[in-house]
Amino acid sequence: MPPLAPRLGAMRERLTLQRNTLATSTGNGFSTAAWAAYATGVEAEYEEPPTGVEAFEGSAVTAELPVAFRIRYRADVQPMHRVVWKGLTLQIAAVIPVVRVGNRFLRLRCSLTQ
Repeated sequence: MPPLAPRLGAMRERLTLQRNTLATSTGNGFSTAAWAAYATGVEAEYEEPPTGVEAFEGSAVTAELPVAFRIRYRADVQPMHRVVWKGLTLQIAAVIPVVRVGNRFLRLRCSLTQ
């Protein structure tokens, strides 16, 4: 049976959290999307994914690898943000409070689509 509280020593990974911002182009005035880091060095615990998923989209096969991290609670993390971890950019699909320990942690469900 897993312990009730997460092991803080297991938070060995370092994440960068990014949000999408609109940057105005100087040449023609159109808005372009850009990703900006709003938190670096966020301590996290990597949780092993249960399995990957393959699906057909149109006439192509896509593979998705689900990844989950547990971080300390932050009010500014949103599902539309993304995570950079070990050079990989992952889209945050869900931000889930870990209720059993008093909302001190968040579980980030992310996906790397190839």
